[in-house]
Amino acid sequence: VEFSKQFLGNRKMISFQPGTLVIKPISGRLIRDTETFGNMDPYCKIQCGNHNFCTKVHNSGGKYPAWNDTFSVKRANEDAITIWVYDRDSVSADDLVGSTKLFIEKIIQMKGSKLHNWVPLEYKGKKAGDLMIEIAFFPDGGKQPKGAPGAYPPQQYPPQGYPQQYPPQGAYPPQGYPPQQYPPQGYPPQQYPPQQYPPQQYPPQQYPPQQYPPAPGYPPQQPGYYPPRPYQRRKAIFPSFRLS
Repeated sequence: VEFSKQFLGNRKMISFQPGTLVIKPISGRLIRDTETFGNMDPYCKIQCGNHNFCTKVHNSGGKYPAWNDTFSVKRANEDAITIWVYDRDSVSADDLVGSTKLFIEKIIQMKGSKLHNWVPLEYKGKKAGDLMIEIAFFPDGGKQPKGAPGAYPPQQYPPQGYPQQYPPQGAYPPQGYPPQQYPPQGYPPQQYPPQQYPPQQYPPQQYPPQQYPPAPGYPPQQPGYYPPRPYQRRKAIFPSFRLS
């Protein structure tokens, strides 16, 4: 059964009851689409008195986003919770898809003081979709939710500044291991027979005398004959006389 607009508004004044609120947006089924091309990137913004929270952005969640964020509020004098669903825009301002307002006293009157249902979203007086949300109230002095403020007693830690006590190092028995005994490594010397190679015998190299043909235009040379040198005129050397 969906929440009706009449249930969300016209609340009856009830005496204030302090406690802890646990708010968990779960998913959405949106009618209004702020994107012309592509899918929306929806997220929820929650306000309860002076407390403000935002869920993580469901990238490309489109008209059916889902979240997994839980918020805990210690109620002081808050009377309502307002939730906005936005489309994250990286270029311009984020676009509002729709919003809803829930009165805390109405939630307290529900069974187990817990709401787990679809609630309508509106934009400028028109329905923009529905939001599945879970809100639980835990009165002071009763059972507290896990992780809620004041749900756990303060942790007691030992005061800092006391020296740590460690057992003396000599309290441990010495580690004794018998020395390792290895047999001596004895190997007999290696005996190799002497290498005997016969001397190499090479036959003497015999080369026949080289015969060259006589140069053209010259008679053959006779042994012991040398051709006369061409005549060269020598310059006469006369003693120089100096006339006095």
